[in-house]
Amino acid sequence: MPGMKNGQLYFVVNEVILKGEGKGPLAAALTPHPVDFAQPLKDWPNTKGDPVRIFEVITKGISNSAMVGFPQFSENERWGLVYRVTEFSAPPQKKAK
Repeated sequence: MPGMKNGQLYFVVNEVILKGEGKGPLAAALTPHPVDFAQPLKDWPNTKGDPVRIFEVITKGISNSAMVGFPQFSENERWGLVYRVTEFSAPPQKKAK
């Protein structure tokens, strides 16, 4: 992702999101616990996997939670994070016939 600022973007994606899957060692101390991005998109609380809503959460954070916003990142960096985190989502389960 272009234009990382002092490694913060790298940390957010690699340490918090990728390694944690909402259950990492830091997650236990957070209320509510972070989202497990491996869930199907439709199961993501707050956004239901909608890219625009994910962008808003990355930009503004979530009230009454540990999820802070990252308005200091450029718009391109925030959209890059949107698409990066959605890559971890499990495909929806197919209904049995």
